[in-house]
Amino acid sequence: MPDIQTIWVGGPPPDWAKQGLLNIQQQYPKQSPDEQRNFWVHPSRIGPNNTGDETLRQMREAAEAAGFEVKIIADHLDEFAENMSRYNGDTLRDVIKWEMGNKGEIAVKDLTNYMVLGKYGGLSLDLSTQPTAADQGSSNVTPTNDLRSLHGAEFKVPKLADDSVARQIGNPSYSQYSQNPANQAEIHSLPHLDVWAMYARPGESKGQEVMRGAAEKMIGNYADLVNTGIDRGQIVTRPGQGGEYERNRFNLAVVGMDTELGAKWNPGEQHRQTVIGHFAMSSLYDSIHGVYGNPTTPTHESELVRVEVPKATWDSITWPTVKTPAGTEVPDLGITKQYQNSWRQANDEAVTRAMVSTMRLSTEPHPPGYTTPPRGASTQSSPTLSAAASPPQSPSAGRSNSM
Repeated sequence: MPDIQTIWVGGPPPDWAKQGLLNIQQQYPKQSPDEQRNFWVHPSRIGPNNTGDETLRQMREAAEAAGFEVKIIADHLDEFAENMSRYNGDTLRDVIKWEMGNKGEIAVKDLTNYMVLGKYGGLSLDLSTQPTAADQGSSNVTPTNDLRSLHGAEFKVPKLADDSVARQIGNPSYSQYSQNPANQAEIHSLPHLDVWAMYARPGESKGQEVMRGAAEKMIGNYADLVNTGIDRGQIVTRPGQGGEYERNRFNLAVVGMDTELGAKWNPGEQHRQTVIGHFAMSSLYDSIHGVYGNPTTPTHESELVRVEVPKATWDSITWPTVKTPAGTEVPDLGITKQYQNSWRQANDEAVTRAMVSTMRLSTEPHPPGYTTPPRGASTQSSPTLSAAASPPQSPSAGRSNSM
């Protein structure tokens, strides 16, 4: 049985999340003392030295009841950054602090999911999954599933029915769906993936390589939006000690609410959930192509080079899913995903309070000596973050991510 990783970000876990921990332990009981059952957490509010905080106490209590060990995400950020070529622990701390200041628990969870599997591997499961009931599922999987689908596998992720998505692989934009590409031939029709269950075999496998690439690409998405906002005079970064702008820090003083980053930050923005979802999924698709993709050979000079993942490879790295009355079932795992948008529901607080925080960010006093630039003017000479490298792309795939 593989190590199992679960993640909770935000306030005290509600009853359904506690039950989720119990479900996972019952579905996949340890078969060896060396197997790990980890509960990765980032409390909304934490006390000095990670002690004495009520939220953390409830997290520990829920983990102990299900036989899981609590791992505090903040304690491992420097370790996670060791797998990144362009970013460090300070970058990760900045991004997580920024997301936690605007109800960005889902984004922190997605990033942590990639980082944990990239570093340690194992089977990652969302707490809103539960064992498939015998009278509701499409399969006859028993509660003590032997996970035969993982035998020999390096990477696995759910594939949603026969749905497909369109993506311009290697496009610097985080957007999963390409808009008006220079060449329609660059559009890939891809399996519709989701991340509520993922497997990466430990031991420098391709699965861990995919996860590390997805984490770095996700930070690169933040970099791309920050640098675009700086170029347009809509985002201003806060200088570090000594008044110098620090490269690879995500320390923002002003964010225009009409920017994509502003939409991601604003809990009242209707477009927000789309941005959050595309941030995570575009990172995964690009990383899969970087690890499993093969450049095509043009048949004539005018044809562009594409990076393709063969259909047989997609079939080998994905779990088929089935829609049932109870939710979305992965027969190979014997589990069903039940709660849609459960993270948004569990961490939902008054939007008005969050909106006040949003307004504080966008109206914060500017750094000393700052004057409002005209739209389109650059506010500093160098980017605050460098964008992560993408898989090989055609010349017309868009602006380069190397900065």
